[in-house]
Amino acid sequence: MKTNLYRHYNQEGTLLYVGVSLSAVNRLAQHREHSSWFDEIATVKIETFDSRDGALTAETIAINEERPVYNIHKKTKDKGETKYEAAERSRNEVTRKIVNFGILYSTQQVADMFFTNTNSIKQLIETNKLGAIKTYDKIKNTRFGARRFKKYVVSGWQLIDFIEYSQKFGEFPFANQNKESE
Repeated sequence: MKTNLYRHYNQEGTLLYVGVSLSAVNRLAQHREHSSWFDEIATVKIETFDSRDGALTAETIAINEERPVYNIHKKTKDKGETKYEAAERSRNEVTRKIVNFGILYSTQQVADMFFTNTNSIKQLIETNKLGAIKTYDKIKNTRFGARRFKKYVVSGWQLIDFIEYSQKFGEFPFANQNKESE
């Protein structure tokens, strides 16, 4: 799937941020809402790659070599990994899964992505840290009468927003729980 690698520059030509998105234009609109540095952007340069993996590899190289002001800089694997780098790796793994698989996810599917349990995911939803869509299962008869059971589904965009918000503040709640990618 074609994927954009974008670079944001300020008026003086300083590289502010490097990112990957299926649509750099839509992602720019998200940065407007969520990035404190958005008003500094004067120029955007976009490259298109044939695959998301190719764009992600180019993004890592660009961050390491070009040192954008607002990206978390990564070290090479043999030098070790800080908690921020672990969070970035985890964010990239989950984002790759979200983009490749579906639009809506059950709390169990989200828990599986983050290698955690559904109670942790429901707590994030109920404390408004993770956006979700509240739905209801069919009415079920219990010994106390008929009841409607609430159920949550999470959109891919809500997951991406959660990951990016967590990254912005340097805390991705499940970074230490994720398995190393093979």
